Amino acid sequence: MPGRRIEFGFEYDNNDARLHAGALTVTSTVAFRFAGASFKDVQEAVAERVARGYKIGMRIRNGQQVERLAFRAANGFIELREDTTVSADLLSTFGAYPGEQWVGLVPEAATPRASTVSGDTITYEDVLVLRGFDAGPQLIPVVHTYSNVPFKEHYIVGVRLLSTRERHVGIRIDANY
Repeated sequence: MPGRRIEFGFEYDNNDARLHAGALTVTSTVAFRFAGASFKDVQEAVAERVARGYKIGMRIRNGQQVERLAFRAANGFIELREDTTVSADLLSTFGAYPGEQWVGLVPEAATPRASTVSGDTITYEDVLVLRGFDAGPQLIPVVHTYSNVPFKEHYIVGVRLLSTRERHVGIRIDANY
């Protein structure tokens, strides 16, 4: 795929959102789209990303805490844990508005298993538990990159809309691969 222009984007679809005792639990489907790519190209791109590893950043409000972010795997879930080095990289790269903070997350184990692969799209199921959530809605910027690359050198960006009422928000990004 090198040298080919492929539109890449991802979006979140909230399947269920429940607020209990100040924590919002959201189950969602995360879809990564490689428009203009063949099924084989998608498989190769995903295999490359899996081999390189990944890390995720979320910009949340001060006083909030990501209690859980997990992706469905073959035998349960891949749990992500907070990593202060990744959080510091995010803050130095993107800064934060007053009242907000970056939380860096890394997987504790292997790669999530795709829920479905269809044409140029691959989807994963995830669970997010955010402590300190009020009635919402709340937009949360999310950035992804490889585990061994600083965010200032590479990232893809998305946004999550957290609400007990709204179900869908999407963003598309152009990138060259």
